[in-house]
Amino acid sequence: MNVLMISLDSTLLTGKKRVIGDARERHILYGKYLSNLFIVVLPPERMSLKTKRLSENVIVYSTSSRKLLAVWDAYRIGKKICKENKIDVITTQDPLLTGLVGYLLRRRFNIPLNMQLHGNYLDNEFHLKSSKLFPILNIAGKSIVKKADCIRAVSSLVKDDLVSKIGISRERIVTFPVFTNIDKFMSSSKTTMVRDKYKRFDSIVIFIGSLIRRKNIEAFINAASEVVKSHPRTLFLIIGEGPEKMRLLNMVDRLGLRQNVKFKGKVAHQYLPSYYQASNLFVLPSKEDGWGLVVVEALASGRPVIVSNACGTKDIVDRANCGFVFPTNRPDILAQKIIYLLDNPKLGLEMGERGKEYVKQAMDIHKNAYKYKEMYQKTIELTRM
Repeated sequence: MNVLMISLDSTLLTGKKRVIGDARERHILYGKYLSNLFIVVLPPERMSLKTKRLSENVIVYSTSSRKLLAVWDAYRIGKKICKENKIDVITTQDPLLTGLVGYLLRRRFNIPLNMQLHGNYLDNEFHLKSSKLFPILNIAGKSIVKKADCIRAVSSLVKDDLVSKIGISRERIVTFPVFTNIDKFMSSSKTTMVRDKYKRFDSIVIFIGSLIRRKNIEAFINAASEVVKSHPRTLFLIIGEGPEKMRLLNMVDRLGLRQNVKFKGKVAHQYLPSYYQASNLFVLPSKEDGWGLVVVEALASGRPVIVSNACGTKDIVDRANCGFVFPTNRPDILAQKIIYLLDNPKLGLEMGERGKEYVKQAMDIHKNAYKYKEMYQKTIELTRM
């Protein structure tokens, strides 16, 4: 099976120093179950990137333009690939820019189209306010996603939105999560340096992610203000950077939490396991998060998690009984859950172990990469119905 993928992941083409996470490894694994995997990347900014062969049968190409012009570049490159190779399936990373490229190629060559949704992009208030261009893309995206033969949703949350908001039939949606290499998180890392740095604290509660509004970090901070009343030696560690940092710092000062809430800034991906393992629990309080890979990483590290009911990874929490789910607008409930786990460390360890065992089987890319070929096969079958 030959697959043409339209992607936004420029790390597939950049040098090692700019690579974050395991994108290259994952795509090489996908290729092992295919005859050929051709990937066309639309970088988020204009970058001078050259075609790169990741493995014998995985080749990555790049557009050279920005934004809407990149769509034309990607279409042009994709058209050449389709003319020179028998492409069985086209898959796109989202229903917007890459989705438009995929739709144009599908219409031109009549090739089955699979569309992947890693989040609730459509009719989403956070995305609609992110740029002047997005409302136009949103209208186009809702039309384009209906043209896909098969849609991959990373969680039941995303699937339910596609059904209720866009009117997609459930039969056309395949639900499976974002698989990753969890080995680096499951093996014991040296946590001494992290613990030594914060040795005056008895417990560490962490958040890892971009400091943006939809991550709802203010709920994390508001919960901290309640927790420290009964657990004054608890550290709330925020790892990440983003445009909301100054507002959140001001919030911490206003609540008098400077001693208990620390902003670590960005941490290189290879060092994250030490932070997960030095913590007592992980919190993802997002107001909208179609998935949340950090939750999988925390569970692979053996830590219990608390996530909002707007996070796709609540599926894992419910299935594996490895933490708690709270309403996004109730930081008081979040505080209660944190206190409960701090007061019951044995329960936290048990939840962490259950989560670890679950992700070992259900989320490991090495055990689940074959499912992508199954999804592409279903895409082909749906065009015949």
